[in-house]
Amino acid sequence: MRRDRVIRMTDAFRLILRTYMTPWTQDCVYYVVLTVSASGIGVEPDWSKRGLGHEEQWFTPWRDVISIEHGHLPEPIVRIEFATAGGQTTIRDIRVPAIREPPFAGRSGPQLIEAIFTAYQDLMKPPSIDEIMRRLDESA
Repeated sequence: MRRDRVIRMTDAFRLILRTYMTPWTQDCVYYVVLTVSASGIGVEPDWSKRGLGHEEQWFTPWRDVISIEHGHLPEPIVRIEFATAGGQTTIRDIRVPAIREPPFAGRSGPQLIEAIFTAYQDLMKPPSIDEIMRRLDESA
């Protein structure tokens, strides 16, 4: 059973999704709990899978994200590149399904990630829900 949820506090939000991702250069799957907020994106192991897949845990603020692109169409995959320690970068392909909970219910996961990221880049601060919704409506 999928348990997506959105935690909303005033204009802040935290979207939590059970999904999977793959490292860009490897042929394996990580089952993860994906957390997306106005301040960043992160993953942690999905312990409901009882150890299936590899374990990885990280959080990166939007300011450390270098690029986001859609990959593996028609799958809802987002390829994200972000800075890591020592000036290195890493790339992850993350499956982001359609969002089921308000305020983003019915929105495409990849488009939502892209809207949050571009809003952060333009504003240089965490975007509001209204700003994200405006960008989603403009891209539709």
